[in-house]
Amino acid sequence: MDRKITIALFTFIILSSVAYAASVGSASITAVAVEGLGAGNVTPISLNVTTGIGNITIKGPGSVESDTLASASDAVNYATSYLNLNRSRYNFTYTVYDSASSISGPSGGLALTLLAISALSHVTLHHNFGVTGTINGSGGVGEIGGIFEKSAAALAAGKNFMIVPSAGNGTFESLLYYITQQNLALPLVQVSNATQALPYAYGITSPKFFTFDAAQNNHALEIARSNLTCASCNVSTFANLTYGTLNFQRAQINAIRGNFSPVKQQMLSSLGDDLVIAQKGYLYTAADLAFSRYSTAFLLANSNLTQASAESVYNNVSGYCSSLNPPLMTSTNYEYVVGGELRQTWASVTLNNSKNELLNASTTDEIAQSISQIGTSYAWCLAANNMYKIASQSSSQFVNMSPAILQDISAKVNSVQNYHSLYSQSAQIDYKAKLYGAALYNAQYALTFGNFSLAQMNNSQMVVATGKNIANFSGGGIWPFEFANQAVFYLNQALLQNDSAQINSSIQTAYTISTLSGRLGDANREISGSFISYNPSNQTSPQASTQLAAIEDQINQIYVLLFAIVGLLFVILITLILLLLKKTQIQAPIAIRPRARRGRR
Repeated sequence: MDRKITIALFTFIILSSVAYAASVGSASITAVAVEGLGAGNVTPISLNVTTGIGNITIKGPGSVESDTLASASDAVNYATSYLNLNRSRYNFTYTVYDSASSISGPSGGLALTLLAISALSHVTLHHNFGVTGTINGSGGVGEIGGIFEKSAAALAAGKNFMIVPSAGNGTFESLLYYITQQNLALPLVQVSNATQALPYAYGITSPKFFTFDAAQNNHALEIARSNLTCASCNVSTFANLTYGTLNFQRAQINAIRGNFSPVKQQMLSSLGDDLVIAQKGYLYTAADLAFSRYSTAFLLANSNLTQASAESVYNNVSGYCSSLNPPLMTSTNYEYVVGGELRQTWASVTLNNSKNELLNASTTDEIAQSISQIGTSYAWCLAANNMYKIASQSSSQFVNMSPAILQDISAKVNSVQNYHSLYSQSAQIDYKAKLYGAALYNAQYALTFGNFSLAQMNNSQMVVATGKNIANFSGGGIWPFEFANQAVFYLNQALLQNDSAQINSSIQTAYTISTLSGRLGDANREISGSFISYNPSNQTSPQASTQLAAIEDQINQIYVLLFAIVGLLFVILITLILLLLKKTQIQAPIAIRPRARRGRR
């Protein structure tokens, strides 16, 4: 009897120890997903870890796609490595509580990783947050889409904050995070590695609202004054263009409302630096720096990220841009006319892209991108309008470009058609619209930025080459002068920087811009050298001729259509006549000749 009790007790102990060893740990978390434009959902996920051989199972949906399985494998690999455990000694069973028939996508990788670390370390995860982000084998957290939809779903589910992938300060993704956070009043905690998320997931560290840094340090106060001069350039006129750009940037910043006051103040401060840069003689540089921040201010001022709101913004900007008409070209205003036409085409191309993005938007990410593009287009059109106003004040002789130049412009435009950039595309459009000066400018932009290599040059060589380009701008006009001046600015900026990456970037920018200066100088000499005078009272302006050409094309198309219709009607008429004749022949009675009487014999 004692022996039986001993055996039973021993068996119970063995079975109990086996059962205890089989159950290692469990955890649960709330992941968030996006279903479509404006629609996100929360997805509870649990994990049960047992002793085993390293198997991973995902239960719940009818099917699981390979990218989700790969994320689970990366999650388990990192978790066991982080805890110095051997994956092959455990089995991992994830359960996704989702009604979907199948799940796909890697954006749940961070959630799966936090579950594995929690279950293996027996540290409970809090349930007051949502989480999204991809994961790799080293624990790196990657970008995701649909941040607004996911955050809104987490907020609706009662979550207090979101853990999201780090977007990098000053990036468009970071701006989208900021708009989402401020509009929803929901803190977004950015992490670049899974371990950075643990203190927040365990409740050790409280989340805080992050700030978007829109400030730029361009060393406005320290930068040396420009010493570049251009005897043939009307710099004071260009100053009007610069201050006009600063003014419409200021107006857009002041349109920012709501919870974005810190960014608004930063942008106004940066605009003050731009003014200092302009006063030191770098007119185009100041305008360019202000312009580069315009789309950010525009998006913040139009932060209602709905499709209907974006369409309204698009229609307003599109209407404004299409209302602009360049003045007639003269021998002294042509750079402003060409510059305005150039930017109007850039705006048209960008607006078309924004419309396509808006129509195909699957999340608010695309809507935000579309609004940003609309903002850039609007800024280009505002700049074009300022250029047209300056150009319209010219009292010089009206001119046209000689047809003799068209063959060379055509060759340059064709030489960049495969660069697939805004500039190459605009070059094709402008040439077809007979805006030949803008087409030539665009070709030079495309050649500079679309086929550019620094592989064979170090910083010293680029500085020397930049100096030569600056010295050789040869008074080719106001645009070449201002770009050469901008190259001087970036060389001076490089002298004030301590970070090697920033120094390299400034020197490369200086070299690129100085190259463009020389090419626009060549373009100006070619354009101005081909001028032929014309009297608008008895000749058609280039702009009007473009409109007339479009009308003539429409009329010709109507003529072709009418001719085709008349031809078709004629064929139908002839066919009906032939059918009628044939029918008449069939139905008509056959004439019977009377038989001749035979005489009696």
